[in-house]
Amino acid sequence: MTTIAQRLADAGIEVKPLEWEKPCRENNYTHLARSMFGDYYVDVDGGQHRVWLEAYEKPYERNIGEVVGRLSKAQGTAQADYTARIYEALQEVKP
Repeated sequence: MTTIAQRLADAGIEVKPLEWEKPCRENNYTHLARSMFGDYYVDVDGGQHRVWLEAYEKPYERNIGEVVGRLSKAQGTAQADYTARIYEALQEVKP
């Protein structure tokens, strides 16, 4: 059976990309994207991009992945997490 994600893609529907702000705080190396789930941050520490989500529903941060190298890869990790959360909230309804 085709996944919900595939069916939406086949219909030309996709999750909107996160919109990144820079800088989001005093630190010029921090990037921020706000979402309905919380704020995604990308920090650069020693050449590594640390991706984390400060979720609205919990008072703590969740590290969602260490990415070495490019900022675009770190932002892609955040986008993948965001997209997966949206797809997890969908279900197919039989007519």
